[in-house]
Amino acid sequence: SRSTHSEETHLTMVERLQQLAKVLEKSGLVYALAGGLVASLYRKAPRATADIDVAILTDDAAMASGLLRSLGLETHSLRQANLEGGPLFAIKKKTTPVYLVCGREKDSTESIGIDFLLSTMPWVKTALERAQAHRVDFGFGAIPCLTLEDFIVSKLYAVGNQSSRFMDLDDLRSVFELDAQVDWIYVRDRAKQLKLVVPKALKPFIPKNALKGIPLKG
Repeated sequence: SRSTHSEETHLTMVERLQQLAKVLEKSGLVYALAGGLVASLYRKAPRATADIDVAILTDDAAMASGLLRSLGLETHSLRQANLEGGPLFAIKKKTTPVYLVCGREKDSTESIGIDFLLSTMPWVKTALERAQAHRVDFGFGAIPCLTLEDFIVSKLYAVGNQSSRFMDLDDLRSVFELDAQVDWIYVRDRAKQLKLVVPKALKPFIPKNALKGIPLKG
């Protein structure tokens, strides 16, 4: 991936990823790349992304914030209720667990942000375990990345919470259209365990019987 940002003031995507990987390796945390950069590994065509999403094996939001601050980023957290919304949003907002810790440079809309997906998020722990054997070289060394199956699960989880998430829907559509070799038994089992649903908008693109038994929604 290449950044179009000014080289004078902003790191490129690969530079930021290398910087982040060093911090995570030093921390000893189990981690894996997720989100847009991983999407580009599996889509027909890579897609642009302004942020780096990384799943990490901790439920300690303060630790995650500390790691982001060590990279010069300001942080904020998103809880389960922030992602799920719904009628109980206001009641649950302060009591549900933190799912995401986000880091951004102060007063900058152009720099590359980092989002940590904590292991409180239901799909993360299993995906992290599997990702350790799935490493991709981004030019400075190989780092763990979500497998294709866990990437699909993560996206189904995202659109299940908010079916209008265009980028997540587009990622899934693009992956389905590729007709890649996927362990659909694993995907179906995880989808059932996590009580995931499939947006009806995706039905025309799903390979035959791939998500059989998983409810359609919307």
